[in-house]
Amino acid sequence: MSASDCILIRNGRIVDPASGRDEIGDIAVADGKIVPALSAEQAARARVIAAAGTVVAPGFVDLNAHIYQPGKTARETFASGTAAAADFNAKKISAESASGTALAVEIGNRNVNI
Repeated sequence: MSASDCILIRNGRIVDPASGRDEIGDIAVADGKIVPALSAEQAARARVIAAAGTVVAPGFVDLNAHIYQPGKTARETFASGTAAAADFNAKKISAESASGTALAVEIGNRNVNI
């Protein structure tokens, strides 16, 4: 792993309901994984994201998404609905289609269960 693969998210409000964490702090990422700390060399070369005034949290689940496909594609399609969820940082959505079909969609992998 090179130091250029590292990210340091600085001074964000870290919210993690699973661990009960809600505090201002830093998050270190190395090789795509959260790590306790970066080495001095990694920290010196890491991409730094200034997160003051923002919330840093795990992905969210949208439990009330509406996907109007099939049926009302003038309002929204599967592609536009999942793109909107990804923009919101939702990692999963639970939705009902215009036809009443229940959908469970994992945004990160684009896996769809119908």
